[in-house]
Amino acid sequence: MFMNIEKSTNKRDNYEILLSNLDYYIIKGDNLVTNLSNLSSFLDYFLDDINWVGFYLIKNNELVVGPFQGKVACSRIPLSKGVCGKAVTTKAIQNIPDVTIFAGHIACDSASRSELVV
Repeated sequence: MFMNIEKSTNKRDNYEILLSNLDYYIIKGDNLVTNLSNLSSFLDYFLDDINWVGFYLIKNNELVVGPFQGKVACSRIPLSKGVCGKAVTTKAIQNIPDVTIFAGHIACDSASRSELVV
């Protein structure tokens, strides 16, 4: 259970803890919002050097913010916009090391310098 898992000072150890416990937070048949809420908290706790982790859900042909940890996020993102929109429309992971050179980047948080969208 998450509450009994101690965070390591070693980043690699934290990744191993994350991977070995993901199934607990993705319980089939449980409420989607519950799963995503706990998963975003779990990821935020174990991942260092991030300022936002969360989920967008597709509703009515746009991305709508779901459970997350971090600063206030963009509430809605058109599927044709930003890094998240590109990930959805191309069905490909987007790893953008410098968002300032990404055409169409949406700056929900000016402190974000890179994005990884899965």
